[in-house]
Amino acid sequence: MSLKVHHLAVPQKKYLSGGRLAALCAAASLLFFLAVVVRRAWLSDDAYITFRTVDNFINGYGLTWNTDERVQAYTHALWMFALSGVVALTREMYFTPIFFSIAMSLTAAGLLAWRGSRSWWASALGIFTLAMSNAFVDYSTSGLENPLSHLLMVVFLVVYFKKQPTLRKLFWLSLIASLAAVNRSDLLLVYIPALVYSWWQVRGWRSFGVAALGQLPLIGWEVFSLVYYGFLFPNTAYAKLNTGIATGESFRQGWFYLFHSLQNDPLTLVVIASGAVLALISGKKQQWPLAVGILLYLVYILKIGGDFMGGRFLTTLLLLAVALALQVDFRIVKGQWLLAVFVVVLVLGLSVPLPTYKVLTLAIQQEPEHAPVDGHGVADERLAYYMFTGLLKAWKLDEMPDHYNRRWGLEARAEAEENGVMTVTQHINIGIFGLFAGPQVHVVDGYALSDPLLARLPALYNRNWRIGHFERMVPEGYLETLESGENQFEDTDLGLYYEDLRLVTRGALFSPERWAAIWRLNSGQDDHLIDTMAYRFHDREMVELHMLQETKLEGFPSEDGRNLQIYTGGVVVNLPETLHAVQLEISLDHDDMYEIVYLREGYELGSQYLGDSKRSMGLALYEVSIPSEVSAEGFDHVQVYPFGGDGKYYLGHLTFQPEE
Repeated sequence: MSLKVHHLAVPQKKYLSGGRLAALCAAASLLFFLAVVVRRAWLSDDAYITFRTVDNFINGYGLTWNTDERVQAYTHALWMFALSGVVALTREMYFTPIFFSIAMSLTAAGLLAWRGSRSWWASALGIFTLAMSNAFVDYSTSGLENPLSHLLMVVFLVVYFKKQPTLRKLFWLSLIASLAAVNRSDLLLVYIPALVYSWWQVRGWRSFGVAALGQLPLIGWEVFSLVYYGFLFPNTAYAKLNTGIATGESFRQGWFYLFHSLQNDPLTLVVIASGAVLALISGKKQQWPLAVGILLYLVYILKIGGDFMGGRFLTTLLLLAVALALQVDFRIVKGQWLLAVFVVVLVLGLSVPLPTYKVLTLAIQQEPEHAPVDGHGVADERLAYYMFTGLLKAWKLDEMPDHYNRRWGLEARAEAEENGVMTVTQHINIGIFGLFAGPQVHVVDGYALSDPLLARLPALYNRNWRIGHFERMVPEGYLETLESGENQFEDTDLGLYYEDLRLVTRGALFSPERWAAIWRLNSGQDDHLIDTMAYRFHDREMVELHMLQETKLEGFPSEDGRNLQIYTGGVVVNLPETLHAVQLEISLDHDDMYEIVYLREGYELGSQYLGDSKRSMGLALYEVSIPSEVSAEGFDHVQVYPFGGDGKYYLGHLTFQPEE
């Protein structure tokens, strides 16, 4: 007799597989990225400069900023066209650019996670890194072109990392890079090494033609720009590069820009550097050109002095660096190393004053350590504008942006509409003001971003210049010329220059006279009509030493007529002979900072800073030792520059104690 044993079926526990868990972590990182971007979504004032062109374009005024002249006041043509298409449907200029940017940023991050990585674990870590970067999160909105730059970079990388080099692949890479350059021309530096490498892989006569064919968007845009605007480059390029700033000073400011990022958002620069190094030591030649592109753009940032918006120029580099790191095969990396990298990212992301998960409050903005602008003019631009343009603020307010420039712009618009004629007004920080001022207000921009004449004048000399904010002198008669349409320039040579410029920006597109003027302006034939020194140093005053010998005591009234008022160009004091003095006595307005510069035969020997007086009013008296090396060399000029304060600067007297 045999016994039958019955085995009862025991339900088996179902465990989540490693692959599914990794995919869920990647999805969670993507949701976290979306959450922080939405919470910190905002618009910058500079974005509104483009918005005014978009508004004019969709309302039939052409690609103009001031509707009575053709001037390219934007740097990102592709972004401007993309935004114009969306706004033409919604007819709304606040929520539209914000949600359009969010959608594009999410698409870029999602595509990177899906197609730009070797594993879901890598994707999760990469997207989390982007979500912890202040720069990347802040410029995933802002109204500027960064989201489109990010998306184009991811698409380029997806194509680039396909294994088989072909002419078809080269064409698509060239086309994407061309679109990226139309979106922001200087980013072409990042793409060029990879394009050259891709061309080399399939080199031959046909490859030249294929690569050139891919560049048709950029070529087409430049042709259009020359025909429509009369110039190959945007007006902003002339405004920001025609400054007279020495190369050494620009490089120094560029270091300050990178240092600002290292202080306020260390994760971004650390990841950029790590991604480039990983690519260079990986042994994979395909990654080397991308690392070179990162290095080229960093050098470019140094050369131009960076930007006043902290982190803005670093976001595409960060995305590229993350993509390079994701090329590591994380399947062969031990779990504890992945955890260590995650912890480093988390610690660096949380070490900043305002991590990405935090929403700005008025209390935070008013804390001195969170001042939007640092001592070198680099700003946390979102911190400066979030209270006026932040998305989370919009739910509590009827109209956005809630900014005084909006109200001033609407007042200017109402006045122009009441008068029924084009009115002319001066303004700086022209973005929000310009959009709401409307098409009947011609805005003259003191920083020259939208003004074709001022952009071609040298920036006013300012020892304490701020990157991206180079003010111009408005020539006598210029405003009257704009108002009347008749040339009323006191500087007749500049009036002749403006006639050619007016012909280019306002004349019939294909008239022979306009094209002759385009040639003269672009070839430099009209440059001699601009008195560079007169406009560069317009507010600098030259005085003799004997004019400053009357001693002013401590507390002497600053605005007394016997004092000399100083403007941003400073004061140059001519000395009767070369001095070897050891001590300087000088009286200056009490609540300002000044720089004293010593020169001999035009060569700067040294300088020192004075200010921060404890007095509550009037002049402050300073007795300071002149640097020993300056005394030994001897100096024949002294320059006094304002270096910060209330905008009203005064010099009372200046005397020297001779060498003993």
